[in-house]
Amino acid sequence: MSDARKDHCATYAARQWLGRDRRASGVVELARHLVGIQSQIPTTPALAARARLPSAGPDDMRRELEQARRLVRTWTVRGTLHVVPTDDLPLFWRALRPEWETRWSKYLDNHVSREQREQAAAAALQVLAGGPATRTEILAGAQEILGCREEWLAYLFSSWGGVLKDLAYAGLVVYGPEREGEACFVRVEDWLDLPAVDMDPDDALAVLLDRYLKAYSPARLQDFVHWSGVTAGRAREALARLQGRVAVRDGWLVTEGEVLPGRGPLQGGLPRRR
Repeated sequence: MSDARKDHCATYAARQWLGRDRRASGVVELARHLVGIQSQIPTTPALAARARLPSAGPDDMRRELEQARRLVRTWTVRGTLHVVPTDDLPLFWRALRPEWETRWSKYLDNHVSREQREQAAAAALQVLAGGPATRTEILAGAQEILGCREEWLAYLFSSWGGVLKDLAYAGLVVYGPEREGEACFVRVEDWLDLPAVDMDPDDALAVLLDRYLKAYSPARLQDFVHWSGVTAGRAREALARLQGRVAVRDGWLVTEGEVLPGRGPLQGGLPRRR
C-alpha cells in the first residue's frame, strides 16, 4: 500500500472514530457524528458502538432506543434503516421526504394505487393508536378495519417497508420497542417529543452534507450522492448552499482549512454553479 493510500485510510479511520485514540463519548453522540448508524440488521448499531467507544456496553443502544428515547430507528438515507438521534429526525424528514415521494417509493406504484396506500396508512395509524404493534398485528388490524384480505394490502405491510415507509417519511411512525425479539412500530406523537423544524428541504440537505463531510471526508460529491441516495442535482444545490464553508480541490470536498492527505491544506472556493 502506498504512503498516500495509508494516509487516506488513517484519515478515514480517525474521522469515523476507528483510529487508535478511542473516543470517550456515548452512543447518542456517535450516531450524531456518523449521521446515523446503519441498522438493516438490528444488532449492527451496538457492534458499531463497541468498535468505537471504549465505554459502550451491550445494552446502551437499546436503552437509548427504548427507555431514554434519545435515539430512534427509522428509514433515512437511501431509503434504508438507520439509528439516529431523536432530535435530528425532523432534519432527516425535511431533507429526504422529497426523495421518498418522487423517487424511492415509485416501486409501490407498480403494485398498488395511491388510494390503496392512503387507505392502508389510515388503517395502520388507527391500529397504532392502541399502542405499539408488530408488522403482523398492524396488518391484521388493517384487514379488519378495511374488511379486506386481498393481496395488495398484505404487500403494503411486507418487509420492504411499504406503507410504513410512507408514514415514516411523513413523520408519523417510527420503530418502537422490541417485543420478544420482534420489532414494534409506534406513532411518533405517542413515543417522542420532537422539536418543530420548518426548513427548506434543500437547506436541510445542506446540513446533512456538512455533517457528512465532518465524518467521511475527504469525499467527492458523488460519494455523498451514493451515501444519501439523493439526485446529483439536489446534491449540487446542497453544496452551493455551503459556499464559503466547503472548499473543492481536484474534485474533493472538505471543510476549509482541512488537510487532504498528500496534498496539504485546501484553499479556494466552490465550483461555479451551472
